Amino acid sequence: MSISVQSKITVAAENGPKFLTALKPVFDNVATNPACTYSEVFQDTQNPGTFRFIQNWNCTKEDLKEVND
Repeated sequence: MSISVQSKITVAAENGPKFLTALKPVFDNVATNPACTYSEVFQDTQNPGTFRFIQNWNCTKEDLKEVND
């Protein structure tokens, strides 16, 4: 089963760089999961505190819940 997860996180614009620094180890860990076939983070150029995430997973909903726990 293929699952696409899209989300948005907003932080204060001045905290954008700190957020990305804190996110990096989490993002790197997700990227190593064999069930994750695509993972990308986009920063809004007009609103630098807004980040959008897209992840594609090749697993069941139950498997994805286990990954996120």
